[in-house]
Amino acid sequence: MAAGASAPYFELDEEAPNIRAALDFYLSHEPEAAVSFIEALAGYWRTRGVINEARSWIGRALPLLREGSRKHSFLLCLAATFATLQDALAESLEFSESALAAYRAAGDQAGTAHAVFRIAEARHRQGRLDEAEPLYRDALEGFTASGESRGQMLCLGNLGMLDFQRREYHHASELLDEAIRRASVLRDRRIAGDFTITLGWVALRLADLARARTLFEEVLLEKGASRDRYGECAARHGIATVALKEAKLSEAFQEFVRTLETARELQLADYIVRALHGLAAVRSLDGNAEAAANLLGLADRLSSESGRDHRDSIAYEVASQVLGARLSGAENSRLRAAGQRLELEDAITDLQRSAR
Repeated sequence: MAAGASAPYFELDEEAPNIRAALDFYLSHEPEAAVSFIEALAGYWRTRGVINEARSWIGRALPLLREGSRKHSFLLCLAATFATLQDALAESLEFSESALAAYRAAGDQAGTAHAVFRIAEARHRQGRLDEAEPLYRDALEGFTASGESRGQMLCLGNLGMLDFQRREYHHASELLDEAIRRASVLRDRRIAGDFTITLGWVALRLADLARARTLFEEVLLEKGASRDRYGECAARHGIATVALKEAKLSEAFQEFVRTLETARELQLADYIVRALHGLAAVRSLDGNAEAAANLLGLADRLSSESGRDHRDSIAYEVASQVLGARLSGAENSRLRAAGQRLELEDAITDLQRSAR
């Protein structure tokens, strides 16, 4: 249902103004044709990280289509996909549940699997792993029955990511390796890279820092070459965390700041919070407990606003452990409460100043 990874994205960069003009025309005169155009552009928007733009075009197209039609249901699933990328999880669930009802009413097995998969992704991001797993398995069954190879690959990879979060690292590696193999067969280099990033995290959890760094750096090079901004952000965050574990605090600080800048630009709530955790870890290790606790407090507030539990990161564990040893419980709570009142832009300015 989404555009393939082989689309000539560099050519599309040069045609962006013409593409926008064409979309405007189709939305005004031929809405159903606009949906085909949007479908073809979905992979490009995802790769370039222009998620707000994607959500805007999809939002304009949805009211123009008949509710319950296949194209309307497809757009709902696509809207859910991009909403999930920005941790707008309540919106994502609303879109995907509406699509699910329409697909089931139409007896569309493949469409039903897509909608169930999008619900699983949102539940997964909310940290509701026990709800996400059976949904992924239901989607996998639907994709298998309908012959959707890409959907099967995505389910296997996401189940591997779920096992990683449960600390079932060896089973996670098996699922991720199989998903990467299938992505390679489908020539979907973007997805193969995304799952390779998770393999890097598996290596980190198994204390194989050299392998983790190699995996993250290889993916960062490929994501950079394809101008996959979302992927670059994810891979760079991995490199920053490796540097943190290697006690290379200067490198870690610089890479976490760069992660934060990209995540802020792309409005990726997940990586904004994770970068703040990383920066808090660095600050705690270099002796600035007050700044570290403030950053964790800011991250707490942003996590609460997104409705997602982001406290599953290595950096968060490092920061919490160090602060727990250096601050009293009351002092830690007071400083984190103060951090919740910080503005993200002010924090970024201060961090950028320190990074120079």
